[in-house]
Formats: sequence, structure tokens, C-alpha cells
Amino acid sequence: MLNASSQFANTMSTLLAAGIPVPQALGITARTMDNYMLSIETGKMVTGLEEGRHLGICMKESGCYPMTLTDMCVIGEQTGELEETLRTVGRFFDNEAENATQKALAKLEPAVLIFIALLAGFIVFSIYLPMFQIYDMI
Repeated sequence: MLNASSQFANTMSTLLAAGIPVPQALGITARTMDNYMLSIETGKMVTGLEEGRHLGICMKESGCYPMTLTDMCVIGEQTGELEETLRTVGRFFDNEAENATQKALAKLEPAVLIFIALLAGFIVFSIYLPMFQIYDMI
């Protein structure tokens, strides 16, 4: 979810910085999302914007984005700084995704180390056992 939120915020921020209107930027963002479910839900938000609702309200109604992102979009719309707010939130979610990845890798390292040690032990055992059996026969 962190990755998708980061992708949403960064894409929307870039498109808004290029001068694209919010409904059109949201439609483009929906088509570029990696997560299919979030892509469909984001695409549905375009009709809400076209009906005159705010982006933050449409995001709250969809319920598929974290409250942090949703609340920051509401604040960005109210202050008129949606582009900058999305850029800041995008960096936040990038950092959170990176930290989550580092924690997962840190937990995985001991398991990989044990697996490699067992594999190396099996290879050594499978090489030396036949050699010792041959020496016993002689």
C-alpha cells in the first residue's frame, strides 16, 4: 500500500506541476497505477470530481488510500497547494516504503544465511561421504 500511495502522490504532483487540471491528472494517474484495484478505484474518482466534489472527499469515499494521504489531499486543496502537498506526501511514502523494505530484508538475512550454510554443508557432506566409503573399501 505504501508503494501505491507513493506512486499516486508522485504522479499526481508531477502532472499538476505540468499544468494539467486535477480531473485529467487523476485519470492519467489511474491509468499509470501498477495496482489494478487501485487503478479502477482511482478512475472512479474522476466522475466524482466531474460532479463537483473535492479530491479528498472522493478519496475518502473510495476508502482505498491511507488516511494520511487522504487528509493531506484535503489540506492541499484547502490551502491551494495540492501540488506541493502531494510532492511532500510522495517523499514521505517513498521513505516509508524504503524503510519497510529494509526491515523486511533485515529479517530475511538470517534465514538466507542459514539456508546457504545448510546447502554448503550438504554439498561438503555429499562429496566427502563417498570418498570416505571408497577409502574404507581399500
